[in-house]
Amino acid sequence: MGAMARAELIAFTEAVFETQGKRIPYRNVSILPAGISFNESQAHLFVMRDAVAPSAADKRAKKRGKFAESSTPAQGRLAKASPGEAAPPPERQARLEQALRAWRLTEAKRRKLPAFRIFGDRTLRNIASSCPRTDSDLLAVPGIGMGTVEKYGAQIYHLIESAE
Repeated sequence: MGAMARAELIAFTEAVFETQGKRIPYRNVSILPAGISFNESQAHLFVMRDAVAPSAADKRAKKRGKFAESSTPAQGRLAKASPGEAAPPPERQARLEQALRAWRLTEAKRRKLPAFRIFGDRTLRNIASSCPRTDSDLLAVPGIGMGTVEKYGAQIYHLIESAE
């Protein structure tokens, strides 16, 4: 469903169900006009997230209750730059990462949440390394879902443009 949302065939909307004094959030899915007119016989681009099997070190660290973050792209599951788009220079990437950290902290304080609830450090680094400029690019970043794109997408794009 994520790939269909990135291809703009379906859209998610947030909703809340209340029962016995509990609020249960969920998502509604609706088919967009492009999804209704979708023709199976025509080729269509679906942006799938990279699925990499966890390494043995990741499995051991998870059992111990710790996160093991490796430095290799395959094991660290880093987002890749779009085809034909080079990764940003290291100094720009570091500047963008610092700007994202500062923004995330401000947003977390404003919402009275811990910063990791906005998104985690690994996701922050993936955004800084891939510099997404569209919703579909941002959705391709591991750790980013439709809710994050809807809430924070415009702010993230503004930070990316300012870091240039």
